[in-house]
Amino acid sequence: KFLSFLDIWISGSSLHIFCPFAEENKMAPAVKELAPAHFCFDQEDADVKYIAAHLPWYSPKYSPHDVPSFYDISGITEDPPAFKKVIDLFVERYRAAGDKGPTHIAGFDARGFIFGPPIALALEIPFVMIRKAGKLPGVLVSSGKYTTEYSTDETVMRLGSVKAGDRVVLVDDLIATGGAAPAGFD
Repeated sequence: KFLSFLDIWISGSSLHIFCPFAEENKMAPAVKELAPAHFCFDQEDADVKYIAAHLPWYSPKYSPHDVPSFYDISGITEDPPAFKKVIDLFVERYRAAGDKGPTHIAGFDARGFIFGPPIALALEIPFVMIRKAGKLPGVLVSSGKYTTEYSTDETVMRLGSVKAGDRVVLVDDLIATGGAAPAGFD
């Protein structure tokens, strides 16, 4: 069972989280439901303001793949206090779930590898790599092909990394076209 696909991003001046089960747990900072499975952090929270201030915005002119305007996570990873605040938000959310929390964290290549391992380590659960086809050794299972805003891809993970009954959180840096999220679920 996949618990959720995590995503923190900026929209206008608001820091958002996409997390289907956010309403089940108390989270600090507080969250407000904007639509089904779409929540917005309390915009007055000092930690939210700090994280948002560390997400630089870029126009398509600076995109490596002509992606429309986007926020870059480098501002978070280059500032240890901001990085720690982001990781702590996720760890707190899943630790609060107790026995209903995840048994595994799975991260998408490559940015899910930045956020996923520290979350998994803090929760003392396994981290599973989801990589593009041709990049991971061993006996693999495939998502099948999916389309992103700039390519057609296929993701794989090692057979046996996740078993029936496991509760897996999928981690990436954002949802653009939504191609990777369903591939991870598959």
